[in-house]
Amino acid sequence: MSIILQKNRIFKSLVSFLLVAVILFGSLVSCTSGAKNKNDTDGSADKENNEVVIPDPPIDDSLPVNERIVGVIENNKIRIYNTLRPSAYTLKYESESGVLKEYMDVGVIERENKSRSIIGFIPQNVVPMEAVRIGVYDSYGIKAGIIPIDKSGDPDKGELLYTFAALSDVHLPYEGSKQDFEKALNYLNGDGRVDFICICGDLTGEGTKEELEEYKEFVEKHSPNVNIYEITGNHENHDSSKHNDQSIMPYTGDPLFYTVEKGDDLFIMLGIKSAGKGSLFDIGTLIWLEKTVKQNKDKRCFLFQHVRPTDTSGNAEGKYKVDLWGGEEAELFEKIVKNNPNLFFFHGHSHQPFSSQALESNGIYDNSHGYHSFHIPSITSPRFGGKNGEGYIIEVYENGVLLRGRDFADGKFVPTAEYYIATSK
Repeated sequence: MSIILQKNRIFKSLVSFLLVAVILFGSLVSCTSGAKNKNDTDGSADKENNEVVIPDPPIDDSLPVNERIVGVIENNKIRIYNTLRPSAYTLKYESESGVLKEYMDVGVIERENKSRSIIGFIPQNVVPMEAVRIGVYDSYGIKAGIIPIDKSGDPDKGELLYTFAALSDVHLPYEGSKQDFEKALNYLNGDGRVDFICICGDLTGEGTKEELEEYKEFVEKHSPNVNIYEITGNHENHDSSKHNDQSIMPYTGDPLFYTVEKGDDLFIMLGIKSAGKGSLFDIGTLIWLEKTVKQNKDKRCFLFQHVRPTDTSGNAEGKYKVDLWGGEEAELFEKIVKNNPNLFFFHGHSHQPFSSQALESNGIYDNSHGYHSFHIPSITSPRFGGKNGEGYIIEVYENGVLLRGRDFADGKFVPTAEYYIATSK
């Protein structure tokens, strides 16, 4: 009898254990199922790395359109919320009074853009001083809301000292070059008046005397109010084995290499003497450059030289294949200019447009060698799907330099080509 009672007790205990196990298993399945459903519907968990992602907030349609926040600026991207209804959205800089019409659209986010963000911005990019928000417009042109712009981190630029333009690769008399170049010069001599203009080489197509004479006459006619400082590029050497002061001065008024002082700042204009790889300069030129840079190391210097070093800005994704940089002269040049935090080095040659910054972060600007390397697109002959008429208007302040990329053909500034670089004077 005692054995039977003992078996009954064991049986009852086993049943109770199994019931508890079933209840616990059911709760576990319910929790797991709930987590899975939540992950599928609001994106609160990243399936690959298990990181928690905060879902975008709901959009309050009851708010006035200029108070209705529909996106955010984060990590050098401008993103609209995934809670905004699907559409193609155009983003525009706005002041308190409306759209900044002197700027191109910040970008377009297509319906198929799953990230719902605009890339192509880097940490040195800045928003226009007048902009207080980004307006977001749907495919019908109806304003859906705004993306706020935080103005608290705006730099103290100090007093504006002077302005100049930086252009490159004019290539007169290539087809369409006169029209694009004329538009730029008319603006820079008129509504967008600057103190002077720097042109970073390739003034002509082949560098013949006839083309150089035509270039000279063109700038005298279309830039009567603003002085132009030019240098030679590889195309000026297509018709000559070697350029020198005597061969170029009749057309530009300046020698092959020279300096210009603007207040406490120094402009170093370095032309090239040939179109051959590894033979752009002679040793005397590089000795002059080294001496000039060393003597002015504590100054803010702007160096213009046509051909870009191989491993700096101006060749996003390696698209441009005509590389003239190389040899001992390249090594010496790079040694001279590196580790100069107040040196701004402008170059052209590859014709890459401002839009190449979206392909590679150093497509236009690079500071990885201890100086500021800026590529100047061709003002007349863009490559790789770029637009005609791109160049810079540059404002030099006490505490830094503001570079404003402009599409002179369309008459608007380019949002992803606006940079501010603080300098230590």
